[in-house]
Amino acid sequence: MPQQAPSQRQAGNPSFTFVNETNDTIFYLYASPHRDPNWGPDHLGSGVLGPGQSFHVALPPGDCVYDLRIVFRDSRALERRDGVNLCRMRTVNVAFMRQR
Repeated sequence: MPQQAPSQRQAGNPSFTFVNETNDTIFYLYASPHRDPNWGPDHLGSGVLGPGQSFHVALPPGDCVYDLRIVFRDSRALERRDGVNLCRMRTVNVAFMRQR
């Protein structure tokens, strides 16, 4: 099968909604392409994600495989550095972050 030129490839949509189903406030939420060693900007910006709240993370089309990191109010952090295919997911939560 011939390889398509980049402009002909269908870009994936890695955007997702993060749901905080814990009793703790999340202060930072990072999503960076798996091949990038840096976390990049906090997607919550100046906001926080309280218990029971959700937040839509808009990511650029293209890359589907991302690493994720959240940081709670008390500085505890959860990370997924195993390359999550976000194009196959629409919702991510803390329980997913704890899976291995």
